[in-house]
Amino acid sequence: MGRQIPSSLKGKTMLVTEGEAKALCGTINGFPTVGLGGIWGWVKTKDKNDRDASSKQLLEELYDFDWSEPRQIIGVFDSDASHNPLVVQAMEQFVKCLVEAWDERKSQGSKMPQYYFAQQINKKIKFILLPTSLYEKDDEEAKKNAKNGLDDFIVKFQAKGLKELVDNALPLQTVKVDKGELKITCHYTGELLGSYSPAKGGLDKVHATYYRGLLTYFTLAEDVRYVPGYGGFQYDGEKGIWEPMKREKWESLPDAVCDANNWQNRKRALKQENFDLAKGRLMTSYEKFNHPKYTGFQNGARVREGDNTFFVSHNRKYLLTRRLGFNFDKKAKCPEFEEFLKDRCKGRNSSFWVIQSLFRWSVEPKKKGEKYGLEVWPILLGPPGSGKGTLLSILEALVGGNEGAASFSIKCFSGTDPEKKMGALEDKYVTIDSDYKGHLDPATLGEIYKVISNEPVRIKRLWKEPYDATFITVLWAAANKNPSVSNSDGEGFGRRAVIIPIAPRKGKADPYLLDNLKKELSGIYNWMMQVSVKAVVKNVENFRNSDAGFETKKEQIRRNNPAIVWLEEWVEDSTKEERIGYFNEYYACYKDWCKDNGHKTIFTTKKFSNYINNAGASKTEKHYTKGWQWELPDIQNINWKKLME
Repeated sequence: MGRQIPSSLKGKTMLVTEGEAKALCGTINGFPTVGLGGIWGWVKTKDKNDRDASSKQLLEELYDFDWSEPRQIIGVFDSDASHNPLVVQAMEQFVKCLVEAWDERKSQGSKMPQYYFAQQINKKIKFILLPTSLYEKDDEEAKKNAKNGLDDFIVKFQAKGLKELVDNALPLQTVKVDKGELKITCHYTGELLGSYSPAKGGLDKVHATYYRGLLTYFTLAEDVRYVPGYGGFQYDGEKGIWEPMKREKWESLPDAVCDANNWQNRKRALKQENFDLAKGRLMTSYEKFNHPKYTGFQNGARVREGDNTFFVSHNRKYLLTRRLGFNFDKKAKCPEFEEFLKDRCKGRNSSFWVIQSLFRWSVEPKKKGEKYGLEVWPILLGPPGSGKGTLLSILEALVGGNEGAASFSIKCFSGTDPEKKMGALEDKYVTIDSDYKGHLDPATLGEIYKVISNEPVRIKRLWKEPYDATFITVLWAAANKNPSVSNSDGEGFGRRAVIIPIAPRKGKADPYLLDNLKKELSGIYNWMMQVSVKAVVKNVENFRNSDAGFETKKEQIRRNNPAIVWLEEWVEDSTKEERIGYFNEYYACYKDWCKDNGHKTIFTTKKFSNYINNAGASKTEKHYTKGWQWELPDIQNINWKKLME
């Protein structure tokens, strides 16, 4: 780069930094860089502790450069320049010595005015301040890691980030000739303070303000995002996820930037101006978080690129707000969990396989704003102590506890301020009601169906008007009784709910069972990932057609369809003659039965006839005054499959 400069570097901006390795990093990233052996590495004299600039001389090697070439020369020292006055002093004296020494050499034998060469070279000399990354004020180790050299900055923000600073580099000093003497005023103070008046030899105010905004952005950019409607998010490097910031911490960021960069000018208006300039660039849409190609674990992330899958370290650019609750280990097994599930399902049957499949469906990353191809609501049905809660606790632990699961009562869908409460479901792998009970009315079911199919649901967050969002979550519930739903929507519930019977526990409860099962989370993940998403759909359908699925569905119909319960009671132990009668007579009996048994909702004649017809009743003949005569099916021939459609 000295006497034989490649043509590709002719006239290209040249950086001067401390450290040969940093210079190499800058050069290979497109910024020809001179690396000094430390902040005083430009000094020819051996006594580098001598702070008198007049005694300093440049190393002879530095004269190999043609400083007159039309290019910018930009000084860029480590970010601790804002904390270390010696760095500032070294930079000041380097450029002063460079200007004076170059002028002295070039002016010999020249007819140009006095200090002409000093003024010409000075026009090219600028500086950039590197930001110090954000760190916790009392964390000394983090403070050391927050320091940025030229190479650190390039690694974090690539050449594009450095180019932005280079393109906005500031004049390093002002050179004037006053009464035959060269007077140099340096602007490099470790921060951008001062008169802000070019006429008085200071920095341009607009330029300096914009640069402070850039530094504020780069101070925060590695670890902070502003998400409209949600507030601030901060990256947790140990967890590998982005977490919401409390409002107080968000509001303290302007001061945190000043602390990191040791800026002393903390006027409220100035801090806010810097922060506002950075905030726009920190803005990230929430839609960009939790892309389905990334799955976070405690020890890294799984990335899917087309048909290829690979495991890598955590990376802030993945924008994950959640991670699964265990280390990824492709060799892990789960023998105790499989034995536990087999016991609760009475064997490796359709119930066993559908739970495996629905666990798989729950951790499958899903696309926001895209309706699910599979609409299922798993409901574990069994008596207290049967293991329903244990299974849901395992599922919750799999998805990372609070990071990936929301504990939620189904009643909240129809309770007070449901929009506020439903905000907690957003971007959770699963939403769990571990103690479902009560009756589901049409309005509640309508909201549940939206969540189940990933349709937009109206939610409300602080500092934002209500808006529609998709949750990308899977709804789960545990119930002691078959759910009760409105008669008008039993069919919709039946199409979506997957009611899985859990067998009663035998013997005494094992107090260590859950802890032991959680030790197998890595193996449980491998076990459920053996099922493809296509196989999940098939296994759910197989369960619906299985004996276990058939019986739970029959029980659900009995619980929610009084017309069928009436029919069962009417035809039980009946003769054929007793099962033949006129429709009007049957309907009148049905209404009396509803009143006697406390059923407040009574089906219309049309709905009643539809249910009875689907159950297997048939018209035999029509009487001109009494209407149609019907023959009801016997108890063994009730068409349950038709009722389940």
